[in-house]
Amino acid sequence: MGHVSAKIRAGYKKMLNFAGFLILLGFVFTRTTYLFRNCGMDREHVLGIRNEEKFDVVCIGGSSTFVYWEPYLAWKEYGMTSYNLATNSANPPVISGYTKYLLRMQKPELVVIDVRSFTGGTGTISSDEGPVRKMTDSLPLSIQRIQTVTDTLNYYNASGGGQSDNLSFYFDIAKYHNEYARLGGEVNWKYMAGKCKSRYKGFEFISNPCHAVIKEPEDYRTKERAELDPVKEKSLKALLEELKKSRVNALFAAGPIPVSKDTQMQYNTISDIAASYGCEFLNTNDYYEEMGLDFSKDFYNAGHVNVYGAEKYTRFTADFIKEHYRIADHRGDEAYEQWDADYLEAKEQEMAVKALIDEQADAKEKANRAGKRLKTVKEDFLEWCGMAADENYTVLILSKGNKPAAGMPGRLWNITGGERELIRVCTGRQAVYESDAVLDEAYHGVFGSDNKGYEINCGEKGCLAVDGRQYDLKKDGIYILVFDNHYNQVLDMVRVSGKDKQGYVWEHFKKF
Repeated sequence: MGHVSAKIRAGYKKMLNFAGFLILLGFVFTRTTYLFRNCGMDREHVLGIRNEEKFDVVCIGGSSTFVYWEPYLAWKEYGMTSYNLATNSANPPVISGYTKYLLRMQKPELVVIDVRSFTGGTGTISSDEGPVRKMTDSLPLSIQRIQTVTDTLNYYNASGGGQSDNLSFYFDIAKYHNEYARLGGEVNWKYMAGKCKSRYKGFEFISNPCHAVIKEPEDYRTKERAELDPVKEKSLKALLEELKKSRVNALFAAGPIPVSKDTQMQYNTISDIAASYGCEFLNTNDYYEEMGLDFSKDFYNAGHVNVYGAEKYTRFTADFIKEHYRIADHRGDEAYEQWDADYLEAKEQEMAVKALIDEQADAKEKANRAGKRLKTVKEDFLEWCGMAADENYTVLILSKGNKPAAGMPGRLWNITGGERELIRVCTGRQAVYESDAVLDEAYHGVFGSDNKGYEINCGEKGCLAVDGRQYDLKKDGIYILVFDNHYNQVLDMVRVSGKDKQGYVWEHFKKF
């Protein structure tokens, strides 16, 4: 009997030893995985909220969340505590995953969901792999992360864009195990231990570049509805079901952009779907004037506001939140004194970025004013070329038929007269594209902050078009068009002509 008991004890001991080994193996595996992962603002936003107290408001989404909502401004002027749980290009299933991740840790008074990712098409996992990995790799290893990865892969598979190394999304160590340089990174070890906070509560001050001149949209207002991508609509309804199940207040919001009518129609559909679940939808694109939005100053690119735009969006949205939801004002409460100290640090950074924006905006405006003087230069072609070769402009150059004599002063862009045909696309004096032959098909490109399209060819197939407008190239010569990359407009266009031994002449196009 004692012999049997000894065998049982030995068996238990082996089981305990094996269980201990598995626990140790799991610990080493998870820590090694965390150590090799990418470090950056995406992971900082997702990991950082785990080391914070409860928030009144949590905003969930992509870049159109973390450069739009300023938590410290909302604190200073409204007394609400808030956080941006957001990563670059966050797609619908990841937004749902972040929502579940949040609600497992805390239940804020309000969740604000960024709806931009629910419009348009789904894309493919191959084209979105980088952002998807940063989104999912930012989550800690857990059953909930596995579900988010599964939902994300299913999302792309359902749209017909699911070709990837699926297993490595679950076990990302397989993707990063040879990144040995990360072993020496102090931040990697800090992130491995989970000791990380987002300096500005998930907000990012974009400082380079931080200004773009954007054209305010026209004729975009509509009450029409447009169908959502079926995969995105399914994801939206699944998220709404999760929010309803969790009994958390949710506001769906669209930040200001140079919005199109098609996107507005999709926003109207999103509003209807959200309302059917009892959720409010705030489309700030309906309130440019009320926000005081300045498209020439408040954006850093065509899809995102800078800090000037962020403070206008934050104030407008915070006013809406205060009006529609019960959010406490914690100012003056000793338990929240740290927010006052952190606000001062954020304000200092904001002022520094605003100074950069002012500097960039001023430089672009001066360049635009100078460019408009190009058409006033009548005599000195060399002076005109020097003014046109500005880094703020793109110059399109082509030759057609008889060209001027070789003495033409075009060395700024590597052009001369003579017999050869040529195409030049230059930004300032830097070549973007060069050809010394007629192309079978016109060269196509985009320029400017609005990504306007252009096409160009030389010789017998000579053509020049900007944003769909074709320019008249009936006469022979060398054509030069100057385009302002920031104000997205053609500043001037000239034709240089002449014959061998007779020099050259040049003229401005009256209408360009």
